[in-house]
Amino acid sequence: MKKSLRIGAALLAAITLAPVSSPLINGTSAFVQAISEVESQQLLSLGGSLTAEQQQQTIQLLGASDVTPTNTVFVDGTVINRFLQDGSNADTIVYSSAFIQSQPEGYGVQVQVVTPQNITVVTPATYQNAAITAGAKNVLVKIATVSPVTGEGALAGVYALLEQSGVQLNQQSIQVAEKEIQVIQQVQEDSELTDEQANQIASEIKQQIIIEITENEETNLTEADITALVEQTIINTINNIDNSTNIDNSTTVNNTEVNVSSETIAELAEWAASFAETDQAKDADVAKQLQDTQANTAGQSWSQILASQEGSTTAADLLAAERNDFSDTTVYHPLIQAFYDNFYSTIEAGGSIEQLYAHTFIFEALVPELTPTELDVLNEMRTLMYQYAANTESEREGAAASVGIEYVTLKDQWLQQLNAVDSLRSANPVLAEIIQRIANATGLAPEVYSYSEMTQANEYINFFIRFDEVSHATLVADVEFNLADDSIVQYDEVTGEAIALAPTFNFAAIYGVDVENSYVPAEIPADFTIPGYVAPAAEVTEEETSEVLSETEVIEETTEQEASSEDVSSEETETTTDSLEEAANSDEAGE
Repeated sequence: MKKSLRIGAALLAAITLAPVSSPLINGTSAFVQAISEVESQQLLSLGGSLTAEQQQQTIQLLGASDVTPTNTVFVDGTVINRFLQDGSNADTIVYSSAFIQSQPEGYGVQVQVVTPQNITVVTPATYQNAAITAGAKNVLVKIATVSPVTGEGALAGVYALLEQSGVQLNQQSIQVAEKEIQVIQQVQEDSELTDEQANQIASEIKQQIIIEITENEETNLTEADITALVEQTIINTINNIDNSTNIDNSTTVNNTEVNVSSETIAELAEWAASFAETDQAKDADVAKQLQDTQANTAGQSWSQILASQEGSTTAADLLAAERNDFSDTTVYHPLIQAFYDNFYSTIEAGGSIEQLYAHTFIFEALVPELTPTELDVLNEMRTLMYQYAANTESEREGAAASVGIEYVTLKDQWLQQLNAVDSLRSANPVLAEIIQRIANATGLAPEVYSYSEMTQANEYINFFIRFDEVSHATLVADVEFNLADDSIVQYDEVTGEAIALAPTFNFAAIYGVDVENSYVPAEIPADFTIPGYVAPAAEVTEEETSEVLSETEVIEETTEQEASSEDVSSEETETTTDSLEEAANSDEAGE
C-alpha cells in the first residue's frame, strides 16, 4: 500500500522528466554523436526492375530519402554482369537495392538487411566480409528488396556504389569476394557451424594472411602455409566461440568434433590463396577494418537503425505492399507472426502503434534467447512502425506550435527515449532493474513510456508512467514496487484499489500467444533508495510497541514486589506505559 504523499516540486525537478518530451535521463548515444560529427556521404543503388511505387517503398525502407539523384545508380543485369561476370543481361530481373553511408573512423563495415526475410541466402555478416574484401572502409551498408531474392545480386549494387564513392575496385578483388560468399555457405552446409562462426573463420583467415604479409613479410605464402593457417584458424575460432570444445592444437581439423570436411578445408585454402594475391591482403588497414567490424557487430541495435530513418510510408502503401510470412515456428517464435498481424490490423483501423511498439521490447526482454534472425525481424517491424507513425509529423509540429514549445521530431523523441534507457542502465542499474521488472509486468516498456515522478516511503517505490505527446503527457499507470518482496501493484485510476500484478505481461490476452518468462533478473538490494530519498527516522512498529509493553508489564510486576526498596510506585509505572502507547498511536496517525 502507499505509505506517503508525492514528494515536493524541488525534488521532482531533479529526478523527473522535464520537459514532457524528454526522457528520464537525458543522453545521446555515442553512435548518434559520432554521426553528427561526420559529413556523411550517402549513396543509393536501386534495382532496375522496380516500379516507381516500389522504388519509393524501397527508399523508405532504406531510410534514403535524402539521397540526391546524382548519388543514385540503377542496377540492371548488365551492371551485375560487369561486376560479377555471371551472365546476367538487360533482361535480368533486379529488385535488390543498397544504401551506403560513410561513417566515422573506427566504425568498420556494418551491414543491415532491412528486409531479412526477402534475402534468402546471403547474411549480413557475409556481406560485411565480402564488402571489406572488395575495399569498403568505415561505411554503413543497408540492403532491402521488395521481393524474395538470394541476395547475391545486391552485392553488385554495393560494388557500384563503392566505385562511385572513389574506392578503387579491381576484378580480382570482386571475384575473391564472390568466392568468399560461396565458401562461407559451403562451410555452413558442411558443418554444424552457425553463420556467425563461419564468417568469423573467414574474417580471421584474412586477418592472419594480412599479418603474415605486412608484419612478418611473408610475401610468398606456400599452399602448405595457407592450408596450415586455415586449419589453425578453424581450431582457434571454434575454441574461442565454444570453450567446451576440447580440441588441442595437434588435433586434425576434419574430425568428428569440428566436423569440417577436408574438401571444405581445401576450398577455404584455395579462396585464402586467392585473397593473398589481392591488394587488400597487403593493406594493414584492411585488417583494422575487419577488427573494427567484429568489435562493432554486437553493437548493432534498433537505435542505430532508427537514426538513419527518414520520411514516412502511408497506411495505404503499407497495406498494399507484399507481406512477409513468419509463421514457421521452427524458425520464429509464434508471437512474431502475431505482432506482424496486429500491426496490419492496427493500421487498417487507423490506430496507434505505441502499445505494439512497446510490446516488442518487453518480448525481447522476456525471451533473451531470441536468434539474430528473430531480432532482425523485430527491427524490421519497428521500422515499419516508425514509417507509419511518422505520418503524424505535421500534426505533431502543429501541436508544438500551438503551445509555443520547441518541436522535437518523432525520430528524435524515439531516440531520446532509447538513449535514456541505455543511460539509466549505466548510471543506476538497480533503478533500471526495478523499472524493467515493472515493464515486464505491465507491458509498458521504458523505451516507449516515461517512468516519472518517483516517490519512496520505506520499502515502497511509486512511479507515474506516462506516454509523452508533443503538448502533454497522458497518465497511463500508477504503479508501486515493494523492495521487501519484489511484488508489484497497479492502482486503479478511479477507485484507487491496489491490483497485484503477475511478473509476466499477459501477451495471450492481446495476441493469443503465451510467452514464457526467461528474463534473468538482477539483484535488487532491500535497502535501495531512489535519488534524493532520505529515509525517515526509525518508527516504532506495533510489534515493537507490544514488546515494549510486555517489558513494561514485567517492570510493573517487579516494581510492585520491590516498591519499598526501589521507592518506585505502580502509578509511575502505569504513567510510563500510557506514554509508550500514546507515542505508538501518534506514530501510526502520522503514516
